[in-house]
Amino acid sequence: MRVLFLYDAAFLEREAELAARLEVGLADEGVRIFRGVPESLVGRSEEHLGSQEIGVPSPGLFAPVRMQATQVLAQLPKSGDDLPVDVIHAFGEPLWALGARLAHKTGAALALEVWKSSQTARAVGLRIGGSGGRAPVLLAPDQAIASRLEEAGAQGRVRVTRWGVHAASAPRPILRRDRTIGVVFMISGRDPRASRAALLGAKRLLEHDPDAVLIAEAEAAHKTGLWAAAGDASMLRNLSLIDRLEQGRDLLMRADMLLVPEVTGEHRSMLLSAMGSGMLVAAVPDPDIDAIACEGVMRLQAQTEEAWAGLFDGVLGDADSAERQAAAGWSYVRQQRRASTHIASVLDAYEWMCSGDSVPIGEHMPRQ
Repeated sequence: MRVLFLYDAAFLEREAELAARLEVGLADEGVRIFRGVPESLVGRSEEHLGSQEIGVPSPGLFAPVRMQATQVLAQLPKSGDDLPVDVIHAFGEPLWALGARLAHKTGAALALEVWKSSQTARAVGLRIGGSGGRAPVLLAPDQAIASRLEEAGAQGRVRVTRWGVHAASAPRPILRRDRTIGVVFMISGRDPRASRAALLGAKRLLEHDPDAVLIAEAEAAHKTGLWAAAGDASMLRNLSLIDRLEQGRDLLMRADMLLVPEVTGEHRSMLLSAMGSGMLVAAVPDPDIDAIACEGVMRLQAQTEEAWAGLFDGVLGDADSAERQAAAGWSYVRQQRRASTHIASVLDAYEWMCSGDSVPIGEHMPRQ
């Protein structure tokens, strides 16, 4: 089986590790991967065994979708009368139209990775070759997103391919009194009030550990005014901003806690990585992310400074209980969100798409 992955720069910036695990795992199963990346990124990432890099021109006035498709097809090896690829898997929404164009020209099956709830309407409505054409298969990173897609009218062509990560062999001690506490903020930059409330709530932590380290992604922190808020609260010495935080997450996974103060409906594998490393995760409820609802996550019912301060009071007042909850999060990843399970589910989806059992049909056909 030959599969073309289409990545945009934003997806790779966040999910390079997830993409690499998927490529390697599928290659181990005999899948040949062509990894379509922006031309500006060609040669800047490791090519994995069994994969070949394809440069994708940036979309725009001088590179419409049809021209993008022509240039991508020219880079795929020809194999007689066979399709150049069997499946096209588009991860970044900006490349969905290109994926549809390539699927129309080649006859390959098309899968769209739908990893945030705001993509639902466009994913359900997209057709290969225009209105009345084949409908793509929609891959959801958990059941919550799958349910949204089905409720929007995509019944019969949604596959749950739960994102997964590698988990540590055992939970680890956290919140130890003999070491500096580290806290990572996972923020998008789109909800300044929620992000600042979490930061200011962490002042309670600094009362217990004045040397605690607070870590956030630099661009998102500046968008939300986090740096300025830290200055006003005399917290700058504790706040570290890191460019492209999710690209180098190994070091971050040694921290004690991950805070998720926003409701975004977006899936980010860093949440699973933190749980799998044994970190304690605290988040506000998000109905579009199953992992946040598991018993291993501490949930706040209010996005306020007082709520976050109260959370730190509870965590620091009973570190053993917090460690048990973190261990429950680790167990959730080990049992339900392993990288190997993700790879197997994606391979199953590809095989289903290429069989006669899938339903990539036009809107004139009845839904199943």
